[in-house]
Amino acid sequence: MIERIRQLMEHLGQSSSQFADSMEVPRAVLSHIMSGRNKPSLDVIIKLLAKNEEVNPNWLLHGKGEMLMKVAENSVPESASKAADVAHPREPVAKPDISESTAKVQNDPFPEMPLPPPYVGKKIKQVILIYTDNTFTALSPEQ
Repeated sequence: MIERIRQLMEHLGQSSSQFADSMEVPRAVLSHIMSGRNKPSLDVIIKLLAKNEEVNPNWLLHGKGEMLMKVAENSVPESASKAADVAHPREPVAKPDISESTAKVQNDPFPEMPLPPPYVGKKIKQVILIYTDNTFTALSPEQ
């Protein structure tokens, strides 16, 4: 894995200090990894993949596949394609159907939508968005 991290730093054109700073990891931690003294912790790997979302996790962890994931052009919005890339990094993502009803949904954050049987008669009280930096936004119809 150390050699793949070296390849990634070279690809990004970053020194080990710049790379550590970009991942918000202490420089000494990366130095110890690169020297072979320590193996990368799960925290370091997660930060590396979070800050370099184009990196193929299978390549980084196992040396399989290409360094960078290829995302189909004109696919789903970035947030949805990232989730799909993590689950299935090499499968193309279908382009969503943009219709008049979808345009209405974009203007109204809590539209009246038909719900499947167990949810009939229930209304959305709150939606919570959790971001990769562990911050969140809570949305409710009153906002």
